[in-house]
Amino acid sequence: MLLRTLTLLAILALAVPPARAETELVAAYPEAIRGPAAAHGAIIWNHGLSHDEAVATAPIAAVMTAFRDAGWDVYRLDRGIVGDREEDSTVALLAAIDQLNAKGYAKLVTAGQSFGAWISLTAATRTDKLAAVLVNAPAAYGDARTRGFERNASLLYPKLEALHPVPVVVSFFNRDLFDPGGRGPEAERILAARRVPHLIIDQPAVLEGHGAGNSVYFAKRFGPCWLAAAETGRAPTRDACESHWGESPSADLPLPADLAIVPGGLVGKWYGNYTIGREVMVAVTRIDGDKADGVLSVGPTNAARGQSSPLSGHVADGKLVFAGPNRQTLTLAPASDGTASLLWVSADETSRLAALLHRVP
Repeated sequence: MLLRTLTLLAILALAVPPARAETELVAAYPEAIRGPAAAHGAIIWNHGLSHDEAVATAPIAAVMTAFRDAGWDVYRLDRGIVGDREEDSTVALLAAIDQLNAKGYAKLVTAGQSFGAWISLTAATRTDKLAAVLVNAPAAYGDARTRGFERNASLLYPKLEALHPVPVVVSFFNRDLFDPGGRGPEAERILAARRVPHLIIDQPAVLEGHGAGNSVYFAKRFGPCWLAAAETGRAPTRDACESHWGESPSADLPLPADLAIVPGGLVGKWYGNYTIGREVMVAVTRIDGDKADGVLSVGPTNAARGQSSPLSGHVADGKLVFAGPNRQTLTLAPASDGTASLLWVSADETSRLAALLHRVP
């Protein structure tokens, strides 16, 4: 009986692949590695908590392209599902910092989102080898549905108190379910009192949600702030470093070459950004009675290319309601101030995206 049980367990072990347990420092852009002698420095990206394989292997945050393009070597610390706890993962990050320091990089920076931000801050209290710390939405204790999630604030502040005086950039976002609230002003108070060079990007317009810092919008808008902190050894002011990207359509937003617009009413190009940080344009090409036609264009993300698709719909209560290519719906609702709200709803109605749009030529 015992032999049969052991045999069955062995078969099951073979049938179910083991969870990825190792932690590995890998080049994020292998083709762009310059080496310690040529690179400006090395930056380590730290992803969110590895509840599943998808998190550990998700596309790197778009802001890392700013460092790649500026001559930095970009690495990512891929942490396994098993053992992804604060102490173990912090030790792994410290080992990665030591590894790159031994290679001879002139500057070392740690960056991250959510739990990756949390361990970046923890590691930064234990080493003097870092030139900057750049983090978005630090968290380690679940969201508002989790008992004790307030520790995402109460246990964050001692880390800020213990940081070495190197440039620190921390971002907090609207409607982040992992944020107990009030962290921006308190972080500002702590870092100012300790005279740590810092920039707090607190509740920036447009962006919403825990993962907003991974977006192209954040990369284009605030990437210059991150880069300035890493390269100059000083924390820039937001006014000096924030770009105006996202206020008008970028060259990455695809539109059909033969786009033709018949003037009148709501017809025209309506542009903005989804709160997840993705460019969007609705080009209303024609309204005939209660029928409407248009084109939906969305910009690239860190995981997908930009694309455009035709829309057909109708006018209802002064709004335009379109059917998208995959049975999703888009509602364009004009406002009295000349803007328009856009609401995208997935076919199964489980996902929603919102944006505030304005007319563009």
